[in-house]
Amino acid sequence: TDVAADSEYYNDIQFMYMHGYMNGVTDTEFGVDAALTKAAFAQTLYNIAGAPDVDTENAAFSDIDSSDSYFNAAVWAVSNGILDAKDGKFAPDSEINVIGFAISLVKLSFAGGFNLSKAIKTISIAFNIIKDFGLASFNTTITRVQAAQRLVDYCNL
Repeated sequence: TDVAADSEYYNDIQFMYMHGYMNGVTDTEFGVDAALTKAAFAQTLYNIAGAPDVDTENAAFSDIDSSDSYFNAAVWAVSNGILDAKDGKFAPDSEINVIGFAISLVKLSFAGGFNLSKAIKTISIAFNIIKDFGLASFNTTITRVQAAQRLVDYCNL
């Protein structure tokens, strides 16, 4: 209900939703202006990567449970060096900032094996993200809609 069909970001959100990459915060709301949380970001990147098999046997985070919907995504993102965990904590509700988002996209491009062309294109997207937000905005939290818009660029590489 928070995504009007005539909005500038409708097609981007539809793309992410229809490909199964990103869901709403509820069944009827995308959460356009909500901050992108680490849990949602991990799940989205995991989905984009094709939800690969994950060895969760030795995975342990003190702040998330194996029954959490994003558990496999968190384990995958941390084990592939895309996101971090500190002191055994994943911090699922922490908000992703602009620089963290851009860096994670570059790391994602290496997660499935090295592809020079894709890596260069991803670095270009990362620079454009930083340019769009401005150098003074590195620590600005990225919203779910801003993430969706930029992830469409990544998915279309």
